[in-house]
Amino acid sequence: VVQDSVYIYQVAAQDINGNISELSNPDSASLEAITLFDVTVIPEGLLNISTNTLRMRDTITAYLYDLTGSDIIDSAKGVLDSVTFKVDLEFKNANSGIYYLVIKHRNCIETWSKIGGEEINRGGTYNYDFTNSAGNAYGDNLKLKGGKYCLYSGDVNSSGLINSTDRTLI
Repeated sequence: VVQDSVYIYQVAAQDINGNISELSNPDSASLEAITLFDVTVIPEGLLNISTNTLRMRDTITAYLYDLTGSDIIDSAKGVLDSVTFKVDLEFKNANSGIYYLVIKHRNCIETWSKIGGEEINRGGTYNYDFTNSAGNAYGDNLKLKGGKYCLYSGDVNSSGLINSTDRTLI
């Protein structure tokens, strides 16, 4: 089993007499304060309702937006598991606060977490499930398929709309 490691490098100056400047201690707490999200999400077009699995594993990109919806605070990528519908995401830069969790998949409508956002504490571990209720997405923007709520698929050109242009591209 390979485990992730954190390496801390320090740079020091040495003068012509061999004297080394004092080394500063890096803030190791900030290096370890990664916020983890275990997100359950299903892209509609990948769901095989007869096997209750996805047709393939695929990459999900997630963002944490401020409550105004105008600023991206942090982003993360992960691989969506085809059996559990889960993706593990590591947000390394977000401070404690309330944020919208925004999910993007290559051909799905961008989907935001429920109205009001999610409160997180830097370094915490959180679960978010888009599949068990339409209300877990802003504006109930999920499609019920096979008893699970899914991201709307078909936005091939990532315009934010599923329309005849997407159909033409397909």
